[in-house]
Amino acid sequence: MTLTLNCTRSIRTALIIGGLCAGFGSGSAFADDAAPAATSSSMAIAVSDATITTELKTRLMRMKGLSSTDIQIVTTDGTVELSGTVRSPHAKAMALAAARNIDGVRHVTDSLAISPSRTPARQAAAKSEMTTADSWITSKVKSELMADSVTKDFAVNVATQDGVVTLEARLDSEGAIKRVKDLAESVRGVKYLDISALQLSAQQ
Repeated sequence: MTLTLNCTRSIRTALIIGGLCAGFGSGSAFADDAAPAATSSSMAIAVSDATITTELKTRLMRMKGLSSTDIQIVTTDGTVELSGTVRSPHAKAMALAAARNIDGVRHVTDSLAISPSRTPARQAAAKSEMTTADSWITSKVKSELMADSVTKDFAVNVATQDGVVTLEARLDSEGAIKRVKDLAESVRGVKYLDISALQLSAQQ
């Protein structure tokens, strides 16, 4: 009788211990399941933003007239904000165009200020000279496009500000875009080319 009672107690103890272990194990599993994990999309956005900022800094350092300027770059979810000071409207236009031309950039916010380095009279004279030069560059680029057998029928909008040429058009192939870009770059006086608005037509 005593042996039977002891065996019964041993079985009950084993069952209780087994139940407790199972409970702890499942609780640990639930805790692991509930632990938050960084999503791949958030990590991709962070990496992309860092890449955009690094690429833009590299480009600005290589551009004449911008290497010694004080420009801060902040990229958030593909939106780039440029702040700080530049020496001229031309430098400002170049920095903004460089940002727009980087893959992954969705929007560029302009918070740049122009530091006065010239007297008002010299600034006015320089602006007048630049306006004349911009008009000549725009006309020359349009002439080059119209004279070329490949691009003569393309409807390309050309605008120039402080030597920065912006091209806008919807073209039917990458080859057409490259041809327009090459012709515009060949024009004397073009300091930077903004091709962010050159896009493939919807038919592609």
